[in-house]
Amino acid sequence: MLEEVIIFLIIGIVQGCLEWLPVSSQAFLFIILIMFGVNPMEAFLITIVLHLGTALSSLIYYRKEYINMITNFYSDPSAKRVFTFYVIVIITTGVVVLPVYLVYKKLLESLGHLIFIGALLILLLIGLAMLLVGFFMRLAQKSLGQRKKDEINYKDAFLFGAFQALAIIPGVSRSGITISVLLARKIDKKVAVDLSFSVAPFVIIGGIFFDFLVLEKGNIDLLLSPNLIAAGISTFVTSFLTIKYFTKLVERINFSTFLIVMGSLLLVLNGLAVAFNFSF
Repeated sequence: MLEEVIIFLIIGIVQGCLEWLPVSSQAFLFIILIMFGVNPMEAFLITIVLHLGTALSSLIYYRKEYINMITNFYSDPSAKRVFTFYVIVIITTGVVVLPVYLVYKKLLESLGHLIFIGALLILLLIGLAMLLVGFFMRLAQKSLGQRKKDEINYKDAFLFGAFQALAIIPGVSRSGITISVLLARKIDKKVAVDLSFSVAPFVIIGGIFFDFLVLEKGNIDLLLSPNLIAAGISTFVTSFLTIKYFTKLVERINFSTFLIVMGSLLLVLNGLAVAFNFSF
């Protein structure tokens, strides 16, 4: 029991650090949980729930921006545009993410009894997702723009929301793909980073509660398990302590190479595992 709690505390720390980097924290958590023998579907749900801790810390960190947006809604065109951006992003993400979630959930459920083959296929999908996002990020980094918050429009919000929905799939970095979308739309990098992280908590919290109150009512006890509570606390504390430094890091460093390398490594390991298995 104590060993499990310690493992989940460590998992929470990993989530709290990696959430602010465009490297798909969900993918790393998913791989760790699979290695410890957790069922793929349960591992998927756990990685979703752990985002609640980072969402709460993000709400606290960006609280001044939210207050400024509301209090200056009528007097500041930029505040009104950001508010509209949030609303469109939340609605678009909700519409697009549901079919993506249901398809991926069905895949995980079908692989639940195929332990070895299922794990390999999941890792293959994660590797491919990392590669695709990595290349997309690399291309987007070349589209340097200067558009500020008062210049964002409906198309920016629709594209942001649609691509953000894909982040429900482990291996697709939410911050990586959304920042890249905004950069491709010629939006200033600092603005892109701020928008990506500041809108996230509303989408994450809404998604988690909808998931467990509507789609996964039978798994509601998972939210109250001691292991997940311990992981949630460590996630919140770690993410709150690291958000300021890691978001600054994202503004300066291009993580596309990291994703490409990690994705390639997972594909190579997959191939070796398959070859090793069939050789015996």
